[in-house]
Amino acid sequence: MKSAGYTTISPAQYAAHLQTGQGLPEKPVILTFDDGKDNQVAQAMPALSQRGMTGTFFIMTVVLGNPGWMRRDDVKNLADAGMTVGSRTWDHHMVTKYSGTDYATQLEKPRALLSSLSGQDVVDFAYPYGAWNTAILPHLTKAGYTSAYQLQEKPIDATHPELTLRRILAVSTWTGDQVVAKLESFN
Repeated sequence: MKSAGYTTISPAQYAAHLQTGQGLPEKPVILTFDDGKDNQVAQAMPALSQRGMTGTFFIMTVVLGNPGWMRRDDVKNLADAGMTVGSRTWDHHMVTKYSGTDYATQLEKPRALLSSLSGQDVVDFAYPYGAWNTAILPHLTKAGYTSAYQLQEKPIDATHPELTLRRILAVSTWTGDQVVAKLESFN
């Protein structure tokens, strides 16, 4: 991606671009990693840092410290390495099924924990399974999120575009050339 001219940006840079017109590099891309697997810290973070790139890591908090998953200190290590920490809920339940105390459990508490662990104001959220509905949008805002990411298949909500940003799901077996080809197909 880097040799093809792409430059990684953070969600904060993208938000500033959308809100104020702040400039972006010619081929900006936000690289995201979901759920909080331990190989993201062991492999992805060093690979990004080595290339002068950044990533956004959407972490489920229920898995922290479990075998095969990030530890609590990994969250701080990501932030210290210049990566963005975002929330993926407590346990990956679909937001379209929330009611009652689910909003605090799935949105508010993970944000508070990840903010505490990372030292960042965690304001970015990724919908589990990419699924969302309009009922969740005010709850995201109330919980303190300023951006939320779905998958590419659904349109952006015209009244809350910042809470329905689209992402492309990359297949783990794709080569770098295949990832670049997918990105180029959107230009």
